[in-house]
Amino acid sequence: MKHLDIGCILVYSNTEKHISALFSNNKGLNVFLQSAKNGLLTLDIHTTSVENAYFKNLVNELDEKVRKLEFAEIPKTPPYDSLPAMKRGREFSHYDIVHGIRLVERDFDKLVFDEVTSRQHLRVLHSIEFGNCLYCDNDITIGEYDYESYSHALSGFGHVDYNGKRVLILGGGDACIVRRIKDMGSTMITAVEYDQRVVDVTKLYFREICGNLLDSMTGPNYEIVIEDAAEYLEKAVKTGLEFDVVINDIATIPLSLEPVGERWEFNLKLLANSMKVLKHDGVFVSHGTSASRLQNVFQ
Repeated sequence: MKHLDIGCILVYSNTEKHISALFSNNKGLNVFLQSAKNGLLTLDIHTTSVENAYFKNLVNELDEKVRKLEFAEIPKTPPYDSLPAMKRGREFSHYDIVHGIRLVERDFDKLVFDEVTSRQHLRVLHSIEFGNCLYCDNDITIGEYDYESYSHALSGFGHVDYNGKRVLILGGGDACIVRRIKDMGSTMITAVEYDQRVVDVTKLYFREICGNLLDSMTGPNYEIVIEDAAEYLEKAVKTGLEFDVVINDIATIPLSLEPVGERWEFNLKLLANSMKVLKHDGVFVSHGTSASRLQNVFQ
C-alpha cells in the first residue's frame, strides 16, 4: 500500500489466515483490504466523487499493477475507472431489489407526488423512459406509458370474449383495464379500488392511462367502486353475485417453491372467492411474477 500512497491504517485485524485493514488519507479516499481463507484478496476503493483525479489515477495505476502479477487472472472485460456512483441523500430512492438478488437502478429524475393516505403510501416518480410511475406502499403499480402493453396483457391478450359479459376487476382504480375493455360489448364492468386517492392521483398524473374515463366514476357500462376488494368478494359470495370474467389487478401471484406466507394466504383467499363468484364457463385473468434466474428457484 505504501508505494500507492494510500495513507494511514485506521483499523487492522489479523486472525488465522485472514486479514482486514482500512486505509484512509486526506485526499478523500478510503480503501478496505480483506483476505479470505481460500486465498481471495479483495480491495475496495471508495471516494465521495468519481471526478476525483487522484482517485482515477490510483485506480488505473492499481489495475495496471494487478494485471502484471503472475498469479492474477486477467479480466475478460476491458478496464474501467470505477463503478457508477450510488445516488444517496435524496427524497426518493433510485434503486429496487428485484427477485431478492439484483440491484436495479431506475431513471427517476424527480418526485412528482408524495402522500400517506388513510390506507397506504402513494408516490408518483417521474421516469425518463416510462413517464410518471405510481408506487403504492413502495410497490410499483404502473407507468404512464404502460397502457398498451399492460392493458392488452391483463385483458387476456385479445383471447377473451367480453361481448355481453359481466366483468369484475379486483383493483383497477387507475381505469387502465376498464378503458381497454369498455367498448368490447360488456354489459357491466365493476372495478373495486381500495383507495379513492388512487383514482384522484390517476386523474391528475396518468391521463395517458385513464384518458377522461375517471372524470366520472360511472359510465354506460362501467363503475368504479371504492371498497376493499377482498371484502367485496366475500359479500358477493354471500349474496350470490356471478361474473363471466374476473380480473385480478390487485395482487401479483408470487413465485415460490411452496405457497406459504402472508402474500400467498391473501392470494389463495382471493382466488378461492373469485372462483365462487365466477360462472362455470367463466374466465379468470391474473398477473404473476417471474424469476430472471430459474435455477435459483427450481434447483
